[in-house]
Amino acid sequence: LRLDLWRSFHELADRGTTLLISTHVMDEATRCDELVLMRDGGIVAADTPSALLEQTGATDIEGAFLALAGEAGS
Repeated sequence: LRLDLWRSFHELADRGTTLLISTHVMDEATRCDELVLMRDGGIVAADTPSALLEQTGATDIEGAFLALAGEAGS
């Protein structure tokens, strides 16, 4: 089911539809073109998945989020 949903999302986006997807599942988040990471109702970071990985040096988006959320909580 999830693969069908993501296929549909990408088909809609390819036709010019803007989609806002909210998820706490980080591997799903990497399927998006841009991410907005939030913690405690505030924006921690907003960029592409690859840019967030590069910025943090993390090997996955969950690691990037944890690194950025840790900075925001300091």
